[in-house]
Amino acid sequence: MYTYSELMAEFRRAEDWRYDPWGSAMSVLFDLCDRLYHRDGETPAEWHYQPGISGPALEPDSYWFEIFRDTSSAVLITFGHTLHRYIERLRMAGRDY
Repeated sequence: MYTYSELMAEFRRAEDWRYDPWGSAMSVLFDLCDRLYHRDGETPAEWHYQPGISGPALEPDSYWFEIFRDTSSAVLITFGHTLHRYIERLRMAGRDY
């Protein structure tokens, strides 16, 4: 079971976010949303997540797959809110695409 602090440490350790912070954060949030939707049937509305027509992707080869599988929904939601705020700040700074 991962904690919020451990998830943040994993995100900071990832190489990609330094070169493409918006794309990296979006990718992690998509994986997180897939996990939450698969597990709980919903995600926070402000994230505007909609699964694909066949349901959440849940890519087993994703770096985050096992980490998110072994983390409680409450911790995932807290981490997701942090990612969402970060993504919004990047968007407002014009660092999205």
